[in-house]
Amino acid sequence: RLVTWYYMNIFPWTAVLGLLCRLCAGYLAPLGVGLWLGQRICSVTTTRSLENGLLATPLVAQDKPDKVEEWTLLRVVTILSCWIVMVDTMYVYEYGGTHWNYGFQWLLVALLLSISSRRRDQRNHSGQLLFWILMALLVICPNERFSRFCSQTVGINWTWDPDTTINNVPYEGLYYTRHKHKNPLVHGIVQRWPKDQRTYTHPTRWMLNGDIRTGLPFLLYNVPNPVWYRVFLTVQAATWSSTIEVEDDYGDNGVNHDSSKEVVALDICFPPHGHDDSQPIYLILHGANGGSQEAYVQDFAHQYCMSGSSTVVVLVARGLMDLPLQSQYYYHAGRVSDLHAASTHLRRAMASHQILAGVGYSMGAIVLSHYAVVSGANRCALDAAFSISGSLECRFQQTFLRSQQLWQPVIAHHIKTEQHLSKWGELFAERSRAAAQSLVQFFRASNMVELDDATHRPSNLTEFYANMSALGDVPFGHLLHPPLPNQQDGYRIHNLSIPLCILHALDDPISTWRNVISDHPRSIMHPFNLVETGHGHLMLLLTRRGGHVGWPQGWLPWRHRWSFMNTAAGSFVHAVVQARKEKHQQQ
Repeated sequence: RLVTWYYMNIFPWTAVLGLLCRLCAGYLAPLGVGLWLGQRICSVTTTRSLENGLLATPLVAQDKPDKVEEWTLLRVVTILSCWIVMVDTMYVYEYGGTHWNYGFQWLLVALLLSISSRRRDQRNHSGQLLFWILMALLVICPNERFSRFCSQTVGINWTWDPDTTINNVPYEGLYYTRHKHKNPLVHGIVQRWPKDQRTYTHPTRWMLNGDIRTGLPFLLYNVPNPVWYRVFLTVQAATWSSTIEVEDDYGDNGVNHDSSKEVVALDICFPPHGHDDSQPIYLILHGANGGSQEAYVQDFAHQYCMSGSSTVVVLVARGLMDLPLQSQYYYHAGRVSDLHAASTHLRRAMASHQILAGVGYSMGAIVLSHYAVVSGANRCALDAAFSISGSLECRFQQTFLRSQQLWQPVIAHHIKTEQHLSKWGELFAERSRAAAQSLVQFFRASNMVELDDATHRPSNLTEFYANMSALGDVPFGHLLHPPLPNQQDGYRIHNLSIPLCILHALDDPISTWRNVISDHPRSIMHPFNLVETGHGHLMLLLTRRGGHVGWPQGWLPWRHRWSFMNTAAGSFVHAVVQARKEKHQQQ
């Protein structure tokens, strides 16, 4: 019980503490070195004044024991902050992994100040201890075994090795098929998609890495809540969703004939002047903890509905927000039948010439890209899709240890307390009663990977993530050791029949960039190879910075909120509308 209590109450806060240390280290390192340097200059100036007889009374602050302890604490915090900036993966990606990177320069200055203080304060035992701690860090950091240990335990990756994968990521930019005859529609979209609306050119400079760009916007932004109108939709309570569900669970008219039912909600936001059938309809898929109350979803609705003329519909997943859960089949990213039911019903209600575009965030983006791929040419009810911070291949998430130790414990704790226990507790306990170990495994799940294993209890966790991935039918060994190009045909990604754009930041601290692309030139996930799959409907929009569902802009990011990613999604859809109109006119 004590161990279970620790994982439920203490472990998430240790992850928060580790995350806060990384968030603050980039600011504390230069600030601490500056204060340390200023204190050292004042101390030397005072000492020389005493020696020259310019001061009659000793005023050296270091002679007071309480001042010594304060300055010693400041020096410890400064050295640890410099060390974190020097070795942490996000800072290394941001400022480089060479010997003379940003963190190492600050640590070198701290080393010189420590040596200077050690020579002056020979009887200061705390200063002596501080000096040897610093020397120990410098000795063990370049060690390969220590680097591997840090990477596997606390998510710190030392990158003096020039072959470190974080520095070998592909270039940012827009990737699409290079052959115009292969997909003229995609080339028409690119021509009509304004470059300034898909280029992240004004990042917030004082947000130093992907962690800060991910977490801080949720604390700084204040988004007005639009007016939502809710419509309930009955869907099938299926155990799993794949190609079979999309094809077999619904007839040609999209009506569900299964007796086992669940309920999802469509939260609809109409423009101030009413629905306009000349504008596209946006179907929004939220993240793991969300619904229509998520701030970036509200920001999208405010931008394109309240201030625009499009109707925005949010698909609230089963059991989330205030929706009931009647069966034991919880919300997960592998189920695409709920999306198919919602998009099919919207398709029947909208005008025949209207565009229905899906926009997915985080886990909703995984569902969206998965649905666009498995539904194929005949079953997909969407006309275009835009995925934000999602994944095409979720199996790599099992080895992204930094996310599992820093970000996922916080997300998993919120899901366990706010969803599983407070809302689904009785159903979950009834389902787990047959297996006594499952509840213990659930309570002790410290990250999303362990929580998925405890909640859904798949026979094989790797296959579980493969079944929810757009590239899940590609053998995992082929992703790690790519075969020859002519052996990469026949995967379901080739069945993609609508324009699908994947927006992903290479500094995403929650969903690794390897979930979307590969740096191996022969891999099917290499950007140049991925956009050539099938008929060339897939597009990749990669940015060097941005975080996870972040992309803050300008020195005052709260004035822009999530405008970059939402503007990129909306302008992409408008480019699809214009390209389709021109294509029909030519035909």
